[in-house]
Amino acid sequence: MWENAAFIMRFFIITCIVFCVSANLYAGEKESLRAAILISKDIKPYLEASEGIQKVFDKESAIETEIFSLEKNKDHGALKDKIGKKEISIAIAIGPEALALTESLFSQQAKIPVIYAMVLNPEAILKRAESFCGIPFNIPIHAQIRQISRALPGVKRLGLLYDPKNNEPFFKQAFEISQRYNIELIALKADSPKDISSILKDSRNTAEALWLIPDRSIISESVIQYIIKEALFKKIPVIGYNRFFYESGAALSFVFDYEEIGAQTAKFALDIMVQKTCADIAPIFHVWLNSRMMGKLGIPLIHKENFPIEIKP
Repeated sequence: MWENAAFIMRFFIITCIVFCVSANLYAGEKESLRAAILISKDIKPYLEASEGIQKVFDKESAIETEIFSLEKNKDHGALKDKIGKKEISIAIAIGPEALALTESLFSQQAKIPVIYAMVLNPEAILKRAESFCGIPFNIPIHAQIRQISRALPGVKRLGLLYDPKNNEPFFKQAFEISQRYNIELIALKADSPKDISSILKDSRNTAEALWLIPDRSIISESVIQYIIKEALFKKIPVIGYNRFFYESGAALSFVFDYEEIGAQTAKFALDIMVQKTCADIAPIFHVWLNSRMMGKLGIPLIHKENFPIEIKP
């Protein structure tokens, strides 16, 4: 009887020791997991994305976050020293400037995963693109054309407005993909905003819809509003790539929820820390169809069941 009691007591003590050691190890691991979030500018999209990252980390992991604003830390040398003294488990760059700085800071530290988000064409920024991965701010071309064909099934001649210096590869890839959907992609090449007026008024332009993509040479808010106004006069739907296009009267817009992108980035980061492998994934995006503008253009709406296209007022 006493032997059984002694055995039970020893088992209880050993179990307690194992539990305490495990708890201490876990506590130590929890303290050691830190994420450095570098933000290019203190603007709403980047700040919302960082909030999305922090919410996921707070809810689903033991990762502590520290945000470093490049706008507030203009001395990038001092910022590098500050971050270098931290015990970072993962680094996340939001925006192109943050990505460039993050690469220079962590390029030699292979043990630390470095990912990025909300960066358009990251391969143009990275010197060693194969060493980094993330969620580029580029919606896959095939996904855009597929949604255009679903939302505007009557469009068979699609005009793509772009500067060849920036987006000729985009056009070539889009041209091949559009043929699979029986769409003729028309190149509307503009070297500067001054060319846009003549392109829109050219009688040889037979485009039935106008597709606008990010292009630093020709696209600005004032240019967008001018294009949409001219296109509406000609009863031509405009396709844009953010909420501003929708609010300005584009018939179809590809829209991002920045906090949602942040949440996607955080989950992506958690997966990488477990799997230890890194490969780019496409950003989550929404497709908004402007019912008011479609009515003005005399274009019938698709069925609401045609997910993921959302019909907006």
